[in-house]
Parts: sequence; structure tokens; C-alpha cells
Amino acid sequence: RNKALKIVLPILAAVVLFGMLIYWMLPKSRDVSQSAYFSEAQMEAAMKETVKLIDEEAYESLQGSAIPQMQAFLDKGEMEKLKAQMSADWGERQKFGTVYMSEVIQGNMHFVVGEITVIYENITVTYRLTYDKEMRLAGLYVR
Repeated sequence: RNKALKIVLPILAAVVLFGMLIYWMLPKSRDVSQSAYFSEAQMEAAMKETVKLIDEEAYESLQGSAIPQMQAFLDKGEMEKLKAQMSADWGERQKFGTVYMSEVIQGNMHFVVGEITVIYENITVTYRLTYDKEMRLAGLYVR
């Protein structure tokens, strides 16, 4: 009986620890109002500022406020390709729509993902923007 316990208990402990590690690494989301790193007002302002920088083609400023991995994609050529995929002429920005956001936690990393719809003269665009806990742009998806 003791021999069986000496074999089963370490295996069981390893399986439990492995399960806890997997759970810790999986992304979890929660409302931004519960966040220790982000506030809703701060996020909405950051999202609107990012959209304004894109509209003004201020790509150097946009690159300066982004994580290093994103900077290569925030230049004039890449952004023009992105815009052209949707429409050749967006027109002037008319207004911002409702902002939706959520905090995403994966391991020790905290991000906030927000979505905002922007109405232009000729098209309506939805931006999904991701920021890290230093409020640097970490993701950009446009549809």
C-alpha cells in the first residue's frame, strides 16, 4: 500500500501542478472597472487619440506610443494598404460610436482590449485596439 502511494501521489501532484500552470497561462478576461491597471476614462481617451493619429497620418507619433513589435506595421505604407482594403476614400471622420472594453490577463501580462466604431463620410469602421499596462499600443485590428 505504501509503495502504491509513493508512486500515485507524485504523479497526482504533477498533474495538479501542470493543470494549475495551464490555467495560469490561459487568457482570462474581466471588466475594466475591476482592473488595477486601467480605467475606462483613460482607455476611451487613449482609443480616441489612437484613431485621431491614424486619421491625421501621424505615424511617427503612433509608432512612439506602440510596443516595439507593432512599430513596423504603423508606417505610411502599411496603413495605406490597410485603409485601401476597406475603401479608397473614407472621407472625414464624423463621430465616434460607443466604446466597449475588457481587461485580458495572461500569466503576469495585463492588456486591455477595446472596440470603437467610427463613422466617416463614406464608410463606418470598427477599430479593435489593444494596450499593455504601460498604455502602449499592442494591437490594431480594423474592420
